[in-house]
Amino acid sequence: MADNETKSVDWRRWGGLGQAALNGVFGDYLARRGNPLAIEMDFYHQRRPLPLDETLALRSGLVFSNKIVVLLHGLTNLESIWDIKPRQADAVVEPKPDNYGLRLQRDFGYTPLFLRYNSGLPVRENGVRFSQLMTRLLAVYPLEIDELILIGFSMGGLVMRSAQKSADQTDAPWLRKLKRCFYIGSPHEGSPFEQMGHRFSALVREFPRDYISQWADWIDGRSEGIRDLREGLDPAPLATPGRGFYPGARHCFISGSVSPKNGSLINKLVGDSLVTQTSAHPRAAPPDSRFAHFEGVPHIPLAHCNRVYRQIKQWCEEDTLAGGSQPLRQTISLTPVAAAAPWRDGRLAAGVVDILADGYLQTVGAVESMHRAIARDPHEVLARIPLVRPVAKVVDETHKGVAGVVYGSLKLGGKLVQGGTRFVAGRWAGKRSDGRRQ
Repeated sequence: MADNETKSVDWRRWGGLGQAALNGVFGDYLARRGNPLAIEMDFYHQRRPLPLDETLALRSGLVFSNKIVVLLHGLTNLESIWDIKPRQADAVVEPKPDNYGLRLQRDFGYTPLFLRYNSGLPVRENGVRFSQLMTRLLAVYPLEIDELILIGFSMGGLVMRSAQKSADQTDAPWLRKLKRCFYIGSPHEGSPFEQMGHRFSALVREFPRDYISQWADWIDGRSEGIRDLREGLDPAPLATPGRGFYPGARHCFISGSVSPKNGSLINKLVGDSLVTQTSAHPRAAPPDSRFAHFEGVPHIPLAHCNRVYRQIKQWCEEDTLAGGSQPLRQTISLTPVAAAAPWRDGRLAAGVVDILADGYLQTVGAVESMHRAIARDPHEVLARIPLVRPVAKVVDETHKGVAGVVYGSLKLGGKLVQGGTRFVAGRWAGKRSDGRRQ
């Protein structure tokens, strides 16, 4: 491969990771504004969205069977979080992809599907969308699906649970296919990381000076998805065994820790660095649930760890021997038709400029607010002195007028840039086969 082609692929990879991070932190805001950087929920294969229509079998490049596994990434992640790096001794120039989904395909015949979604949206909203997407999948899947298993990493596990609740309320057909759910490092009872962020925001907001306390608004600008992790889906007083879990499936919970030392204080305080063992093994788990804990495996490695997969495989083998798994009946392998590139570079660039322009506007607004708050104190002091009170009033009004013109001009420039980027994004907008924006 030529050097320039290699760089192009790398740019797309890093661009995708950057987009996922932005969606995790500001995804709800991007969605409200219609910013092209907002991720739409889809199943992905080889970094391309799968067409959920009659062309699925021809254009996806998948090997279809009557059993599927869906893997859901966590906050700020893409489906690449599941990629298992080859051992140094096995590394080659172009190593074959490896992850839990592909291993389940190799060992049990499951067709792996990888969900990509906007992790900054509220968990419950993503759960509803995932349930709807699963219903659409069943309608176009080329075989009758006999068995479905879900694997969720971190926030992905909460989205799985919300989807089960939504599917139960709407009688979605896919729920009856669900046999097993694996929750890997999921903060069912909340994450200490987000809990600390919430406390820090409250502390800053209580500061008596406006030019300090206003920064709490910036801290609270984090997405609804992140804030949902403060208490998770099972706040301790409300934890009821089995609540929120589909009773027709077996539920398996996996946790990790930063230290390999069993029972260490650091593990009790921060768990795997983001989720504690008690949160990953919730009190609301159904009575027949399975649990596994891996000392010395931190949060992110839980998504691509050989030890974790061996546990998943063992549980699947146990169900197979016990007759709890459907036999592999059919497979279909078709030659794929090249799919259209999922990105339009013009819209991507417009989305980047739009969010930079909006960040600029918010920064100008914060600086203006801080400027006025700092200037208010000396003006109030001068206004109390009878001798200089008339002059102080003129100076204060003049200062406000000049500041208004300066900051107004700066804001106008940012708004003009935003208007231009929206025009560009609209010009580059495309339609996919399912009618949604490309």
